[in-house]
Amino acid sequence: RSLILEGQAVVSTQSTGDGVDFYCHTLLDVVHTRVYKSEAELVITSAVLQYLSIKRTEHARRIFKLFLGRYQNFSNDFPHEQPLLNFAELLLQAIDKGSAPLVKALRVHYTRALERDPTLNELIDKVLRVYFNETKQPAGLGGLGGLMQSLFAPPKEETAASSITEDADLD
Repeated sequence: RSLILEGQAVVSTQSTGDGVDFYCHTLLDVVHTRVYKSEAELVITSAVLQYLSIKRTEHARRIFKLFLGRYQNFSNDFPHEQPLLNFAELLLQAIDKGSAPLVKALRVHYTRALERDPTLNELIDKVLRVYFNETKQPAGLGGLGGLMQSLFAPPKEETAASSITEDADLD
C-alpha cells in the first residue's frame, strides 16, 4: 500500500514494516525543500487525515507525533501555535472517543484554517464515512438557487391536517 503526496506514490519500505517512519521522513523532506514554512502544518494535517481516511488511527497518531518531534519549528506541547496542529490533535482524540459530533464541531471551529486546502474537507468527509458511516450532506443551494428549486419542484401533496390548520389560520 502507498499513500499519495502531490501526485507521487510514497513507497513503504521502512524497517517497522508499516512505512510511517519513511513517510514522516518524506514529509519532512517535502517541508524543508518544496513548500513554504507556513505550509508545514498543512502537510502534516493532510498526512494525518490520509491515514484516518483509510482507518489507520495508530499510524495517524504516530506520524503526527514523529513529525512534531522531528520538525524544529513546531512544539510538541498542546495547544500549538498553528491552528491545524490543534485540529489534528483534537481530531485524533475525537476519533478515540468515537464522537462524530465532536469531529463535526472541530470542522466548524477550524473552518478558516481548513479552507487553506480544499482537500482537507474532502478527507474529513472520508474520515466521517469510514469511522462513523456518515455520508456527505448535499450543500444548500443558497438564496436564488433555493428559490429556483422551490419554483420548479413538483408540488407537495397536502395532508388533510395541514389544510385544516391553514384554513383555521385564515379565520
